[in-house]
Amino acid sequence: MPTHVLLAHSYVVYIVCGVLALFFDLIISLQFRKIAVIKGWPSLKYFFYPFFFSVAGYLMVVALPDRGTTGTRSFDSSDLPEL
Repeated sequence: MPTHVLLAHSYVVYIVCGVLALFFDLIISLQFRKIAVIKGWPSLKYFFYPFFFSVAGYLMVVALPDRGTTGTRSFDSSDLPEL
C-alpha cells in the first residue's frame, strides 16, 4: 500500500479520536455543571472551567462550598437506625 494512503488513514484516526475526546469532555463538563448547580452555584462558568481546563476545572467544581440550597435534605434523628 502506498505511503500517502497510510498517512491519510492515520489522519482520519486522529480526527475521530479528537472528536470523541471533545464529545466526552462536553458530557463530563455538563455533569460537573449539574453538580455546581446542586451546590448552589448556577453560573454557566462552571461548565466552561471543566471544559477548557479539564482536571483543574473538575477539582475547582468539586471544591465549591455548598450554599445550602433547597435540593439538600436535612436528616431527622428518626431516620437513623437503632444501634
